[in-house]
Amino acid sequence: MPIKVLIADDSPFMRNSIASVLLTCKEIEVVGESDCFGQTVERTALLHPQVLVLDLHMPDEKQIDIFAVRAQLAECALIVISVWNDAETREYAMNMGADAFLDKATLGTDLIPKILSIGSRSHISV
Repeated sequence: MPIKVLIADDSPFMRNSIASVLLTCKEIEVVGESDCFGQTVERTALLHPQVLVLDLHMPDEKQIDIFAVRAQLAECALIVISVWNDAETREYAMNMGADAFLDKATLGTDLIPKILSIGSRSHISV
């Protein structure tokens, strides 16, 4: 069974780009998308993805609350993505409980292998 993925990014262009990349891999199924943190929490509860690809900066959160993320999305593996690739941003993502951090510039090459790696260890059974 494919690894179920939810894409959370405020940019329709980024969501479409990420979905297009993921559609090339038969081991991955995009089960939904969201454009803000509130919608992400709702869709995670409804769709039960194994992996959440989460933009660190979305309109309803300047930066997502570190503790709220894991408390509200605890069932799925978390890949945090950002246009910022500095040490402080990476550390922030990892402190919030991310299983991985990826720079948006590398998603085309790094996202599928990362999902396959952490999705196979996901807390949710397929």
